[in-house]
Amino acid sequence: MFNFFRKNKPNEVDEVVLRTAYAFNSAISVGQKIMASTLSKLKELKQIDNDNDLDFTDEQATLFSKEIAKLSFFWLTRDIWTYIVKDESDAKKANLLLFSWFKDKYGVEHKEIEPYAKAAGTSEEVQIFGKNVAKIFDCYGAIEILELNKIPISYFEEYIKNTKDAFTLSIQEIQGKLK
Repeated sequence: MFNFFRKNKPNEVDEVVLRTAYAFNSAISVGQKIMASTLSKLKELKQIDNDNDLDFTDEQATLFSKEIAKLSFFWLTRDIWTYIVKDESDAKKANLLLFSWFKDKYGVEHKEIEPYAKAAGTSEEVQIFGKNVAKIFDCYGAIEILELNKIPISYFEEYIKNTKDAFTLSIQEIQGKLK
């Protein structure tokens, strides 16, 4: 769990840490929805009926989880730095926390999101996700990749809203939601 208190004032909540933790937890929640939708779409693409599970290896599961984490990591750091947090030192602190948390939880290094960063603001941003997921699960058809590209787009608004909430809701509201 995150330590939300200031190091030099143990009875005072560190607002940037608390807000960043809320944004991180919200991003993970949206990432789980993307994961569930992607697995459902993969079953459909591979024509597996609902009574059967999609079989995949531990390596595929790890790569898939990491790909969702990379997309979430990119969206979150970009939105915090570019659109949401106006104070540069707060944005830097938030992003450093996120670098640490994504590395600890998912093994994602900040350099691994460079392909997303290079494609920022273009349609290629989500195509990277679809292409990488398709490769993980051996789906190489253009239609399959297109279908996988659509999934993160459908969650983007929720993602942005949650990130904005993290830096606009009152501290009391955030503390209540984190409980």
